[in-house]
Amino acid sequence: MKKVILLLIFILNVVNGFSVSRNKDVIENSEASDVKQLREKIFIHIDKDFYNAGEDIWFKAYLVNSNTLRSDALSKVVYVELINPSNIVIATKIIKIIEGCGNGDFKLPIDLNNGEYILRAYTNFMRNFNSNWFFTKRIIVNALKSSRTAIKDTIKENSTQKSVEGAKLVLRPDLQFFPDGGYMVNGFVNQIGFKALDSNGKGIDLSGIIVNNLGEHVLDFTTSKFGLGVLRFVPQKNNNYKATILYNGVAYSYNLPVSLPQGVVMQIIEQKDFYTVVLQSSLPNGVKNFKFIGRQRNRVVGSSEIINNMEGAKFTVPKNILEEGIIQFTLFDSHDIPLCERLVFVEKNIPDPKVVISSSKREYEKRDLVELEISLDPSYPHILYANSCISVTNISALETDKYSMDIKSYLLLNSDLRGKIEHPGYYFYSDDPERKSMLDLLMMTQGWRQFVLDDALNDTKLKFPYETGIRFEGNVKRFNNHDEPANAIVSLIYSNSKEMVLNETETDDQGQFFFDGFDFSDSTSIAVQARKLTKTDDEGSKTPNTNLYIEMNSLVSPLVSGSKIQIKASNEIFKDYYPKSTLMVGEGDSILLNQYKHILLDPVTVIAKNAERLNEKRLMYHKPTNFLDFKEIRNGSAATNVLEAMEGRIPGVFINGDNVVVRANNSLGKTKNESLPLFLLDGLPVSENTILTLPVTEVDFVDVLKGFDAAIYGSGGANGVIAVYTHKASDMLKNTKKEERKSILKFVHPGYSQPRKFYEPVYLTRKSEPNNPDLRSTIYWNPSVKLGEKGNNKVPFILPMYHQPIKFYLKVLQQTALQLNLKHFSK
Repeated sequence: MKKVILLLIFILNVVNGFSVSRNKDVIENSEASDVKQLREKIFIHIDKDFYNAGEDIWFKAYLVNSNTLRSDALSKVVYVELINPSNIVIATKIIKIIEGCGNGDFKLPIDLNNGEYILRAYTNFMRNFNSNWFFTKRIIVNALKSSRTAIKDTIKENSTQKSVEGAKLVLRPDLQFFPDGGYMVNGFVNQIGFKALDSNGKGIDLSGIIVNNLGEHVLDFTTSKFGLGVLRFVPQKNNNYKATILYNGVAYSYNLPVSLPQGVVMQIIEQKDFYTVVLQSSLPNGVKNFKFIGRQRNRVVGSSEIINNMEGAKFTVPKNILEEGIIQFTLFDSHDIPLCERLVFVEKNIPDPKVVISSSKREYEKRDLVELEISLDPSYPHILYANSCISVTNISALETDKYSMDIKSYLLLNSDLRGKIEHPGYYFYSDDPERKSMLDLLMMTQGWRQFVLDDALNDTKLKFPYETGIRFEGNVKRFNNHDEPANAIVSLIYSNSKEMVLNETETDDQGQFFFDGFDFSDSTSIAVQARKLTKTDDEGSKTPNTNLYIEMNSLVSPLVSGSKIQIKASNEIFKDYYPKSTLMVGEGDSILLNQYKHILLDPVTVIAKNAERLNEKRLMYHKPTNFLDFKEIRNGSAATNVLEAMEGRIPGVFINGDNVVVRANNSLGKTKNESLPLFLLDGLPVSENTILTLPVTEVDFVDVLKGFDAAIYGSGGANGVIAVYTHKASDMLKNTKKEERKSILKFVHPGYSQPRKFYEPVYLTRKSEPNNPDLRSTIYWNPSVKLGEKGNNKVPFILPMYHQPIKFYLKVLQQTALQLNLKHFSK
């Protein structure tokens, strides 16, 4: 009997309190300014790292306040996007955040191409800053192909790989030097970090020599790990320095930064309970009136001012006022110009909480029911609960790097440094005695003058606000001059299967408007209309103004910055993680069939007649008293509103401006306002003003119900019913000419993403369908597991049917990463 071995790796991430302690000497940034800099961070947990076309990407989003690393961020909306290898956004999910979390999924098309895709997440407020600070994660997608296509692609990829491998021999390594503090200064011992990368952006081992402009040897240097290293020497005046290396048999030379004849050298030395800051200056006034400021998590945590005229200074920064994570130390001169900057990573050595795992048995057969109980270790009373998600995944679909990015390394490291960090988990979880020195070397190189807090010092106007709900914003401009803003009344109407809502607002002096706080999950038809604001009529004109132009800016996805240079051939990527470079369509059938209960069919062409458009929209009745098709009216009428277009075209309907009377031979009685009929818009009661503001180009047809035909609406229809039906948004976008929509936009908004329930098959017998194995790589996903609130949590899942034993990976992820634990369930 073949056994299934379970490898369970538990990553516990708990939201802990991180409060910023302020030094009494803080001299900048009021509380109001701090609020303006309440940055946000997002981490996305996915069920695995490698996918086949046709599978699902299951994800959970964690949104935190970057100042506290708690789930108290002001935004309540997160955008998650899937970006293809051509840097095009191919899918977007809008996630509603509740208690700092939200979840969703992407359905990958079955015809998706091989390649490296990017999962990107951000809030609207995060768009105020560089998009480099959005959350991004690489995802590899493997295509399902026919045998003939796979053979052709394999031949092509093998050919590409050979040419690429040949090209690697002549590609120049990227070697950069980073003087500690910012600049090299003549006459002082300078500490200089360096970083060496290959053409794929990975650290490489190399060594070389430093020579002066006379070619004289100054010193040797070599990398430590991940292409990082450090060297120290005293640069002399009238000298420039060059590094020479030998890589793959080819010599390369690199210029070191030019050293300054006068300047300040700053060195920060870590002690047990504090940091020692040493300053050396060759400036005429030394370091007189210089300010030294420490910033952490967008806040000033301490500062010192040097009063005396000294050639140097030495002082300490206590660790007890700092939080775990990166701190930025900056030295300003007497004119508040930054001279030196250095990043340091503060470690608090707080023991990580653990999870307790128990199981009913230690070994399992195929299609066995596994029941695990997971709870927080009670020996950590300061951790009250944790909002978690759990995935059980075939280990072959996961990163092989045990030090890959997790939520702790992302929130405390990746999210505060530009560029890719190789093996980020190493700096937190490794037992290597050099780990701490390598972490400081990472701060010296990758954090060199490129830290996220640099732009926090600029008091610029924030263009993108926090979103507490779905938001629409834009600008109204003159149609003939899109650079000229216009004052207008803007109406927004939305409707879906649950509700219909009308909102109005007035633009500001710059023609800007916004609607905020919407909460809907269905695909919703949105119509935004601008009409002229007049001084004589408080309500403004009741018709759209053709001289106005609406430009929406809240619906535009941020640009995808940069482009990836893919040196490694696709075939080589998949060979590292999958048994085969590509899956055949027949093999993919098993995955899709078991995961979704779908039967895959050969391509077919379906020809069907559309449902009759009139009865499809009429819900309360099937035949009106009178009917008016707006097809011809839309194309040639000069009418400015719906009622004007109806005038003289429907018997018994008398229209004089805004006064409407519907008369019939049979009467249900009279009301106080005899002349006012019941107005319906797409089946829902609305005011006359709503009908008047609806552009003629948006109307499909109008029904009029009189007498007994209107009886279905009770007393509300006593004076008749005028039912206006608009085009579907998809029809409008397809049929309406652009010039006809100068002052009105109509589109479909998906609303908040509604994640689908993860499919869990039920096997009646172990022997059923022996020739149809279940090849799903993710067999369990639960994004809503809260540990600690109600004791233990049971995690049940059924082992799939495999032809051979296989390892699985169980990941428990919560809001602040803390630890890796390994447990083996085997005999």
